[in-house]
Amino acid sequence: MPEKTGNVFHLPDLMQRGALLPLFEVNYVSGAAMFARTAMLRSLGGFDQRYVRSQDYHLTIRAALSHQFAVVPGGPTYLYTQHDSVRGSSVERFHPQMTARKWLKFDQKIYFELLMSLPDEFFKSPGVNTQRRNAVTLTNRARVAASKLLGEQVMDALIARVLQFAEILPDDSERSSLAEIPLLGQWYGVGVLAADRRFWKAVKELASMNSTGAAIAGALAVRRQSRVCYGLSVMLKGY
Repeated sequence: MPEKTGNVFHLPDLMQRGALLPLFEVNYVSGAAMFARTAMLRSLGGFDQRYVRSQDYHLTIRAALSHQFAVVPGGPTYLYTQHDSVRGSSVERFHPQMTARKWLKFDQKIYFELLMSLPDEFFKSPGVNTQRRNAVTLTNRARVAASKLLGEQVMDALIARVLQFAEILPDDSERSSLAEIPLLGQWYGVGVLAADRRFWKAVKELASMNSTGAAIAGALAVRRQSRVCYGLSVMLKGY
């Protein structure tokens, strides 16, 4: 009986956004696709044993923050088979349908323990002119928080964007980046910000702050109804 083909994952556009920002949002490298010198991995201390899930993601981010890496052309890099049996460590066993939820738990831990405290320089977009760079950095911080379904941290970053750079309206590129925020994190299969009423209530308050807040809220709300419906469908059927 032929095997069913699952998801095909492609590399993001690293030329446009650089290597770090897409990695902060999702583990596009994966432990199965990373090759590294033993000395480099030892210098990082190897896997952090507190992470019984997402340990490869945690290690990859730490490696990318301190070392350069190259993308090998061609593909696919690898194929893998998912089995239907219970998995996890001896202290935390779970059904395979819970895998994405476990990833979310530990990916949020990565955000709070590692990503949130990183200096702004790690969130800067390559190619953005000097005048707009710091403003877009805060939008990038919001995207990273959204990718981990952390609505409160998303709004903290966007409020800072509105207050600190009130005179800088989002351009087309930033608006496009903002428009994706409500659906980031859909791969966890537990819902998205687009389906969260509290998120839209906060967006409404953002819009009332000033003209820049209104512009950012407008970008977030692009095709809002279809985004909500899509978000609900993700919750119902999973990723």
